[in-house]
Amino acid sequence: MLETGTAEFSPCFSGKGRMLFSGNFPKMHPRDLLEANLSLVERVIARVCMKAHLTGADAEDFASTAHVHLIENDYFVLRQHDPSSSLAGYLAVVLQRLLCDERNRTLGRWRSSAEAKRMGEAGVLLETLLLRDQRPMQEVVPIVTAAARNLTARDIETMAARLPRREARMRATELDETTMATAPAVEQADARVVEEEHRRLAKKTQEALSDAIAALPLEDRTIVKLRFGSAMSVADLARILQLPQRPLYRRIELLLDRLRQALAQAGIDERTATELIGSATDDLDLGLSDRGGRS
Repeated sequence: MLETGTAEFSPCFSGKGRMLFSGNFPKMHPRDLLEANLSLVERVIARVCMKAHLTGADAEDFASTAHVHLIENDYFVLRQHDPSSSLAGYLAVVLQRLLCDERNRTLGRWRSSAEAKRMGEAGVLLETLLLRDQRPMQEVVPIVTAAARNLTARDIETMAARLPRREARMRATELDETTMATAPAVEQADARVVEEEHRRLAKKTQEALSDAIAALPLEDRTIVKLRFGSAMSVADLARILQLPQRPLYRRIELLLDRLRQALAQAGIDERTATELIGSATDDLDLGLSDRGGRS
């Protein structure tokens, strides 16, 4: 299928992925371009992984990322390709940049040390594999010896000892079964600590509030008890106590401020105090219920 406004044609592809046309170069729809060149895409991904020494799960992860990159944003990457140029070359540049960006994102931007550069290309490769990619020495040695055949395993170990140490970079990793099995126990222990602290704070809060409420005048104690202990509406409260409803809202706010001040004086910070008595939805017994309050 061709892009809108172009003439229909049958493109040919050379063995190197170059699209061959006669005359002008109309564009295929990017989806059709991708489907017609899936094997080419796989070969380019394999070459990029081989050049970057990606193997196993790392190579599979990058291949998946590469495929998504080619189709996301309505095939934006493929839409930018000039059909008069090599598709294989274009994909190689795009996917090498993608791999570089992914490594910078996960590992941070990497720069070879001066010591590695003094040891030449083999030193740079060694440092990249050993320190940036955090690969074990038994994996690094055959890769470096394949690139620099004049070096032995002992030579490479000596070169590695000369490399400056760097702080370990944080990397995303999967949790093993042992870690996953112990995680619930750790969470339960943390939950118990939080629960114990909540109980201690609740007890301290209840004692401070009980003392503060007991010090209020009788009518104020009644307002607090009915409003928060019995969850009575302000309208019902005004009707029962025969008080004007509108000023009662302000009076309740002042009473709450007074209770917050009492908690602050007891060593309970303002934020915690506001969370505990700033709403009427707490399950905490604050000494306001009929069975727990003071008269």
